[in-house]
Order: sequence, then C-alpha cells, then structure tokens
Amino acid sequence: MEKMLWENGLASYEATKASLKNNMDLSDVSRILSSRCDAKWSNTDEVHALEQQSAAYNSDVGLEFRAGYTSKDIQRNPDENEGNTYMELSWELLDSGYLDNQYQATDYKRQAAIKAVHGKLKQHEINYQCRRFNLNRHFAGLELHLNSIKLKFMEAVYGVEKQAYFSGASYLDELMIPEEDIMLARQTLARLHADPTLATSELELINPPVIDVDLAAILQQIGQNKDFAESHRLQRLRIEDQAQQEDSFLQGSRFRLFLRKEFDVFNSGQEDLVAGARLQMPITFGEKGSQSEAKLNQLEQDFSHEQWEIMTRTRVAYVALQEQLERTTRQQYRVLRAQEAMRRVQSYTALDMPLDIAAVNVRVKSYIDAAIELGNAKQELYRRVNEIFLVARVEYNEKFIKVNSLNETEHRARPGERSVYIWSEQFNRYSNAELFALFETKGLKHALVSVGKKVDAKKLFEFMQEAAQHQVRVSQLLGEAKWALQEHHNEALAAVEARVRYGDGIHLDIEPHALAEYKANPKQVLQDLTKLVTAIRQRHPDINLTLSVPHHWPAEVLRTLGNDVDRVYLMAYETSDAEVISRRIKTVLASVPREKLVVALRKQDFNTELQLEAAIELLGQATGVTQFAVHKLDIYTQE
Repeated sequence: MEKMLWENGLASYEATKASLKNNMDLSDVSRILSSRCDAKWSNTDEVHALEQQSAAYNSDVGLEFRAGYTSKDIQRNPDENEGNTYMELSWELLDSGYLDNQYQATDYKRQAAIKAVHGKLKQHEINYQCRRFNLNRHFAGLELHLNSIKLKFMEAVYGVEKQAYFSGASYLDELMIPEEDIMLARQTLARLHADPTLATSELELINPPVIDVDLAAILQQIGQNKDFAESHRLQRLRIEDQAQQEDSFLQGSRFRLFLRKEFDVFNSGQEDLVAGARLQMPITFGEKGSQSEAKLNQLEQDFSHEQWEIMTRTRVAYVALQEQLERTTRQQYRVLRAQEAMRRVQSYTALDMPLDIAAVNVRVKSYIDAAIELGNAKQELYRRVNEIFLVARVEYNEKFIKVNSLNETEHRARPGERSVYIWSEQFNRYSNAELFALFETKGLKHALVSVGKKVDAKKLFEFMQEAAQHQVRVSQLLGEAKWALQEHHNEALAAVEARVRYGDGIHLDIEPHALAEYKANPKQVLQDLTKLVTAIRQRHPDINLTLSVPHHWPAEVLRTLGNDVDRVYLMAYETSDAEVISRRIKTVLASVPREKLVVALRKQDFNTELQLEAAIELLGQATGVTQFAVHKLDIYTQE
C-alpha cells in the first residue's frame, strides 16, 4: 500500500511539474493579449452614409435649368426678369450653390472620417472587453489538467484514509481532508466541462510567463496616439471651416450667373438671348457674435482632459496590476518552496533514507495546490494587463511587455546554465543516485564525464541511460595532447568513433601547449588541431561536439574551431580576478559567438562555492555570457 501511495504521489508531482515548464514563451503572451474576438460591431453603414452625402454635395456644382411662361394679364415677377416665356441655364455660386456645396461636401467627408476614427476606437474597446471575458479560455486547459491530477491523487489518498478510519486507526476529521479536496476538484472539473464557451477536448495546456508592462512606453504611446490626433485635427478643421463660412461677409448671399433665351410668344418684339448676373446680399446691423474661438478653446480643453483622464486611468490600472504582480510573484515562490520540499523527498528516496508517506502526501498536495493557485493568479494578472491596454486605448505590442525572469521549475539561485567536469575517480566514488540528487540540488544541467580507462564503464552506461529522466545532458570527455599532431589523428578519430556508440555528446580536452612540438612551432600544431576537429565533424555531423581552449590562442584558430563545434569551453583558469577573466572572455568573444561560449572555472582558483557563484554573477553581468562550467565536482561536494 505504501509503495502504491509513493508511486501515485511521485507521478502526480512529476505531472504537475511538467505542466509548469516552458513558461518563458512570449508567443503565449501575444496569443492571449491579441486573440481574435467573436464580438462583431461596426459603424461602416453610418460612415458610408456620410460619405455618400459628401459625394452628392461634391457632384452638385450649382447648375440649374429654369423656364417660365406668363400671359400678358399677369404682372411680371421681378425674379423672372423681362419676357413672358423663357428658358434659362443658371449657375448658383454662393448660398445653396457651388461654393456652399463644396463646403458641405468637405464637412460631410470630415464627419465620415471622424466617425471612422471613433469606430476604430470603439472596436478597440470592444476587442479588449471581449478578451477580458474570454481570458479564462486560455487558462482553462491548465486548470483542467491540474485539477484532474489533484483528483486522481486525492482519490488514492482517500482510499487509504477511509480504510484507516473504518479500521479505527484514524479519526473522521482526518478522513474529511481528502474528501473535501475531492469534492472541490470534482466541482471545478464539472464547471469547466459544463461551460458552453469551452471546448474542453480542444483546450491547450499553456503556462504563460508572469509579465509586467512598460508603463512609461504606454504613456508615451497615449500621447502619440494617431487616432486621437487625427480625430482632434478633423474636428478642429470642421470648426475652422464652419467659422470661415459663418463669419464671411457673403454669408447668406446669393450670386447667380445665367444664360437666358426669351421667346416672343405674344409678338412683343422682345425675343432675345441674354446673359446676366444676379447678386442678393442681406443687410444686417451690428456685429454677429462668433462662437468659433470658444469652440476651438473648448475642443483643446476636451482633448487635453481626455488625454489626462486616459493617462490617469492607465496609472490606476497599473497600480492594480502591480498589486496582482506582487501576489503572483509570492505564489511563484510558494510553488518553488513546495517544489524544493519535493526535491528533498526525491533525494532522500534516492539515497534510501526513511520517509513518512503521510508527510510525502502532504508535500505533494501542497505542490499541486500551489500550482493551481498560481494558474489562478496568472489569469487575474493577465486580466489586469488586458485592462491597461483597454483603458489606455493602445494596441497590444510585444514591446510593451516585460517578462518576469523567475523560472518556476528550475530555480536554484544560480544564474545561467551550468556544466561540470567529473573525473573518473569522482564518478566512481558516488552512486548515480547521489550524482543526480547533487545535480538537482545545485541546478547542474550538463555532465562532462571522463571516459578514461579508470572509469566504471557499467556505471557510466547506466548513468547515461538515466540522465534524460533527470533533464541532464552527458558528454563523454576524452583527449590527449598528442592528438593535436598530424601523426596521431587516426588514433583520435578511432577513439571518438568508439565513444559515439554510447552517446552523441563528445567533449575534446586536447591541450597541446605542453608539447615540445607546440613550443617549437605552435602555428603548425594549432593548424593540425583544427584539421582534426574538422575531420571529426565531417565524420560525425550530428553529434554534440564541444572543445576546451585557452584564452591565448590566435583569433583565427578560435574562429575556425568555433565553426566546427557546438560549444567552445574557455579555460579561464589560474585567477579569481573577475576583471581579468572578463577581459579574456571579451577577447575570445571577438572570435566565438556568445551563444557558443562556455566559461570554465576551477575550484582551486576560488576559496568557496559562494566566491565562485559571486564571480559567475559578475562575469555574466560584465560579458553577457550565460553558460558556465566548473572544472571539478568537488567544489559542490565540499571535499
């Protein structure tokens, strides 16, 4: 029974931990905060109607056809000029004519453009409101997965607790603890499966990173919002044009050009073709009050106030985001603490130390609960980030996002990726379980194991087989100084050929600078070495090939070697001075890409592990290098 509980707990822990991995992908952030929304809204009909009205006015140039007929006994109407019968082509230029129509066409066109801009802003608001409501879709997969793990785990625990209760070995309150968790997990799963907006069979399992936003950049974008500026510009032009139209001395005036053909129907002798003009201008007394200046001032005040209000609401939303970010970060550390407790459980198990299965179950449950609550905290965090883009009326862009660098599954208070050299004597001394427990404790991800004659071959084979389960990469470390010489290349090639059968990671530790041939002709020896490395790469193009080099080799040699290997291990030995090591690193970086460079440090150059870690942190900050190696394992074993 105890074995079953332990296996159930370990499986639940590993499944939960796996669901929290890969939490640094910015594409998941973009998928959540820029997802397409199902809400449909448009004001295109309104915009189209205004554009059509503008087009109608624009096509009306003020031309009119007029005709009249009067009998002699009707007194002439002054508007009809001379003649009793006529046809006339007239062109109205001012009020209700060509110029007035052009003004109206421009005004309606601007109204359409303003409506289009407002529609765009409204669509932005609707999109982010919709994303706010649909945010749970992106986190439902993780919530469903973690609660399923918890339910399965607690059902096994409940079975044992129930048996203990009915046999008199425990009390009812102890039984009710797993019963409560089972009830809540089932309710959560039922809610998720019953939600009509969630297709639970299609939900993705994503664990997006914890994020913050660049408030200064968003506030700057608010001030540079082209839609606001365009709306303000168009409204200002409308007011200015309206003022120009209303304040003109020609306001209300009419001016018409005409060409008239008069017909002498009654033999009056007045038949003729005449052209003329007619001006009609109202006479007013006193000055008309102009509202244009007041309207422009009000427009500026409204525009400034709107920007102030948006920025203020954005700052308030940012404060709410920071509060949630603090809660989410605390929850991240709760997950890490629960994970650290489980890591120790695994280490004790690997070392055959006694464990209380009840205590183990409590730790597993704590870890699953922490993971579930972290998912909930992240969902609220993303809702508040979405709220910032909503109130700021700024479109989402990755440049506004800052990813929290805290990793939820691989945090050992050690920056960068770590490799370690393990020589045969050390490798043979510790069991594989002890080595993997040490790797997990110290956050080591890559073992360079010496494969000389003294190594325990059977133990090494088992170590390499088990490494993947512990997320550890293994490279077989081999090499002799003489391999650099042309006459020993076949020996080197044969040695590599023999080792690639066991694994595809090969680390070459060839240090020819102690050879007499090197002292006599270093250029030739290094040239031969580059030929050897090229030959190995050509024979084995798919292996992970790495190589140790000193800092003083010529740049062209380092560049050539760097082209043929996957990683270059810089032997930054014989000093603990971070400034000296930084200079050496920067020299090598001129020839080797940063992503290929691993800085190797020796135990004997540092008094303690703390001093070594401090140096690594300084070197990372000074050079940007993120990959480090330690020359011997014993700095971690306190030997």
